[in-house]
Order: sequence, then C-alpha cells, then structure tokens
Amino acid sequence: MSGPKKAFDPKGDDTRKHSANMSGRAVRPKLAATLILLDDSGDPRVLMGKRHGGTRFMPHKYVFPGGRVDRADSFARTAGEIHPGALEALAGALPERRVQAAAAAAIRETFEETGYAIARPLEAPHKRPADWRDFYSCAGTPHISPLRLIARAVTPPYRPIRYDALFFMAAAEHARTVQGPCTPELEETAWVTLDEAESLDIPSITRFVLAEVRRRLDEPDAPVPYIRMERGRHIWTPLPEGASTA
Repeated sequence: MSGPKKAFDPKGDDTRKHSANMSGRAVRPKLAATLILLDDSGDPRVLMGKRHGGTRFMPHKYVFPGGRVDRADSFARTAGEIHPGALEALAGALPERRVQAAAAAAIRETFEETGYAIARPLEAPHKRPADWRDFYSCAGTPHISPLRLIARAVTPPYRPIRYDALFFMAAAEHARTVQGPCTPELEETAWVTLDEAESLDIPSITRFVLAEVRRRLDEPDAPVPYIRMERGRHIWTPLPEGASTA
C-alpha cells in the first residue's frame, strides 16, 4: 500500500517530562477508537480538530475525533449491528462485545469533541451510563451500522501513553450536528480536503490513516492494515492475519 514509510512519530517527538515513562517498561496499551467522517460529495473532505495544548497526548496536533474506550461504552444501548467486516478483521484479537463498545466509543467521542452525532431517534434507555447521558439527551441512540473499520494501530512501546486504536470511517451523510448543552472539546474543528489535512500539523499515524482513506476511495474492500512496532521496526500486516493481541 502507498503512504508514509513510518506510521509513528520518532521517540521523544511529543513526549512531555511530566508524563514520561520512568520505569523503562512498556505501558500496556488501552483500547481506543477513532471516527473519520468522510464527505465525498465533491472533493473528498474529512472532519478534523486541533487538540488543546494542555493535553498529555499529542498536544496541539490536528487529529480525527476519538478517545479511550470506557467501561460504560460496553453497556451503552446502540442501534443497528456492527459491520461483519470489523468482526472478521479482529477475529481472535477482540470479542464482539469489545468491538461494539469501541464503535460506540468512537461515536460518543466524536459527539463530545465536535458536536456531530451518528444516531437514531429511538427511545433512550431508562438506565443511562453516566458517560452517555449527554449523548442520549442531545442526540438519541448511537447508530453503529454505518461504521467501517479501516485500520488498527498500537502506540509504540517507548511512548508513556499507549493505545490500541481502532480507526472507523463513516459517510458524513450519516452524521448531524446536535443542538443542546453539549460543548465541543477540541480547540477548533473543520472539514478539510485530504490535501489540506496533510498540510496540517498531524501525527504520523494520522498521515498514515489519511493515505488509507485515499486508498479506500478506489478500493473500498481493501484489507484492513494492522500497524505496530516490533523490535524497533514499523510493521503493518493485513487483518485478520495480523490480528494477534499486541
């Protein structure tokens, strides 16, 4: 596949002294999820945002919305079914309930960070996980069917904060802006063309995923890449062949 030769930034590129891993041991990665909203009605555009300077992970960088999968995401009521392609790609790596929780988390984080929601106007459950109260109140029920898994990436062992990130993509037509008391978390958000996105201050992994977005415009059924570092080398293998737990 085409794209950046290295999917991760060099050691020390975005590491802060107060968050450095002093033990010398690799931190176990936490499951995370990202959502790329793609508007391909004209020149393809994606939704991106700039992270606050005070954040520990990738400060000031432009990124796709996303974040850690929380325990509450496993109990969130969702509409639709997870796409079978995601389950097939992650077979042997993650159980279906964790993949579904990751898809829900990607939708929740996108809502919290940008104000865009992929949801169905279904009756919200009576018992609402705390992390989901705003979503249910402002948007409805998260709709996971439109999401497609396009990449999996594990943060290198030398990073003080590590994630096992699932990158989902969905057509922008499935998302809508939500009116309500919810406040976007990123400093700024914008719809940008793929060329414009590549000119921003973005992490290497985001650049890698942008190349994957370009590829899928021509090859929508292309294999899902699994990107990680092993013994100092950047490795990518197609899923599910590379779907062993990192």
